[in-house]
Amino acid sequence: MGSILVDFSELHMKVVVSTLGFDEKFALRALIAHRPRRFYAVALYTNEDAWRRILKAFSQLKLVASQLGVEAELVRIDYRGEGLSVLAGKIKMLLEGYAENADRLVLVLTGGPRILVSAALVAAIALPRRLAERIAVRLEGEGFEAVIVEPLLNIVPVPLDDTARRIVRLLLQALLEGRGVGPTEVSQELGIPKSTAYKKLQELVAMGLASYDPRSRSYRATERAYINA
Repeated sequence: MGSILVDFSELHMKVVVSTLGFDEKFALRALIAHRPRRFYAVALYTNEDAWRRILKAFSQLKLVASQLGVEAELVRIDYRGEGLSVLAGKIKMLLEGYAENADRLVLVLTGGPRILVSAALVAAIALPRRLAERIAVRLEGEGFEAVIVEPLLNIVPVPLDDTARRIVRLLLQALLEGRGVGPTEVSQELGIPKSTAYKKLQELVAMGLASYDPRSRSYRATERAYINA
């Protein structure tokens, strides 16, 4: 299976939170892959018929979780036609509580209705940094083989001024060419003093948007840079 993976040894997860619908397979694979201490399956309640199908899916998850020694809980969110902001707010409160009590947390965003998955992603992005840095997002391809487990911070936008954003774009362009960028090139390309270019590059390193290579004395864009270009 093609994968873009965070090192699982660094993400020995204590908690997994998964969106859940009528099909438990995505949540089940995450449960087996991460072996958390606790597993929360978050599902929308819309009507009794649909909820019975969700209960059936969760029963399969619960069975496997018990065999693995994992505590599993089904979390019901009543949905009455609220907007995305309201639904995301409800999920954000859940995630805050789970993340506060976890060393690491994986948020599984494949499985369940799209409105739930979308709201969960919005909720995660809105979390404060001190909690977001404990979280990884897991996605699976539907209809094709792929697994992505990526730090949430990689997809959380960072406030940047215009100069910093232009430098990020320059770094990304250089990365496509297989090279880094130094303060002199930034100064020449953007028409700013070299001292300013150096300061901005250092700020981008501190934000996690760039890294410094002492061997080539150049800066390169990180994965976090893409969403901020």
